[in-house]
Amino acid sequence: MATMVSRAQPLPLPWLQALVRRFYGIDGTIAPLTGERDQNVRLTTPSGVSYVLKIAHPDEPDAESELAPAALLHVHRSDPGLPCQRVVSTLPGEALLRFTDALGAPRRACLVGFLPGIPLAATARSRGQREACGRMGGRLTRALTGFEHPGANRALIWDVRQLHRVPALLEQVPEFPAAAQARRMLGALIPRVAAALPALRRQVVHNDLNALNILVDPRDATCITGVIDFGDAVHTVLVSDAAVTAAEHIPESCCEASAAAICVGEVLRPYEAIIPMTAVERTLLGPLIASRLITSLILQQWHRRHNPAGGHYAELEPAFIRLRLDLAQSLMDQHINR
Repeated sequence: MATMVSRAQPLPLPWLQALVRRFYGIDGTIAPLTGERDQNVRLTTPSGVSYVLKIAHPDEPDAESELAPAALLHVHRSDPGLPCQRVVSTLPGEALLRFTDALGAPRRACLVGFLPGIPLAATARSRGQREACGRMGGRLTRALTGFEHPGANRALIWDVRQLHRVPALLEQVPEFPAAAQARRMLGALIPRVAAALPALRRQVVHNDLNALNILVDPRDATCITGVIDFGDAVHTVLVSDAAVTAAEHIPESCCEASAAAICVGEVLRPYEAIIPMTAVERTLLGPLIASRLITSLILQQWHRRHNPAGGHYAELEPAFIRLRLDLAQSLMDQHINR
C-alpha cells in the first residue's frame, strides 16, 4: 500500500533517454505514460518503432521487479501467439536492468515492446468484445500454468486472499458513499471466501484484465491487439482471475442486475471453454466478482484520498458507487449462468 501513494521523485526524461541508449543501444524521443506504482515512459525511434520503459518504485522488493519480465518470458514460451509485450534484453542480455539513479539510489527497470491498438476503455462495449476478453483471459491463465517465481508470493491488496484487509481501508475513507452497505457486504463475503480458499486451485495469474490493460483494433473493437501490465500478477486462487475479468467487463453504464449477470456470463463462457471451473470454484464466482467490484471502489477512493496529486485514478461519482454496490449485492449469491 505504501508504494501506491509514496511516489518516488520521477527520473528526468533526458536522463532516461540516455539510460536506454547506454544499456540497450536504442535511441529516440521519449514521452511520459501513467502508472499506479511505476514510472513509465514511451520511447520512439526515428524509424517509428516504440518501446515502454517501466522503472520500478524504489521501495519495491527486487523479486517483485523481476516478476513481470519473467512472467512475460514464460507466456511467450507457452503461447507465442498471445499479444503480450516482448521483453527487450539489455546489451549484456539481461531481462531486468539494474542501475543507479542520479541521486545514487539503486533502481530497476524493464524495457518492453509497445503494442498497437487503443484501450478497450475508449470503445463502445459489446457482447463480442466481452467474449473476446473471456477467451483472452482463459488463454493467458493457461499460458501461466506452471510458472513459479518468488516475486509472485506477495501480499498484494488486489489479491482476493487479502479481502480481509479491505474493511480497514474503508474506515480510512470516511466520505465513502454507502459505507454501511459496503461494510455489511464485506462482513458477509470475507468469511465465505476465506472458508473456500483451501479447496481452490492456485497458480500465478495476471489478476488485472481490465479495460485499460486490453488493447483493441480501432477498426474492430472485438479484435484484441494487446494485453499489458503484469504489475498485479500474483500467486493466488485460479478462479479469482476469471472473476476479476468478468467483474472488470461489466460496463460502467450497466444499471440492472439482470444485465450485469448477462455480461458476466458472456465473459465466463469462453473463459471456461479454455479453463473449465470445478464445482467448488463455480460456487465462488458470484462472491469473488462482488468482492472485486467492492474492492475496486474502495481502493480507488482510498488512493484518491491518500494521493490527491496522483492522476492514475479518476474521482468516482457517489451515484456510480451506490449503483456498483447494488450490482455487487445482486451477484453475491447469484448462480452465474455461463
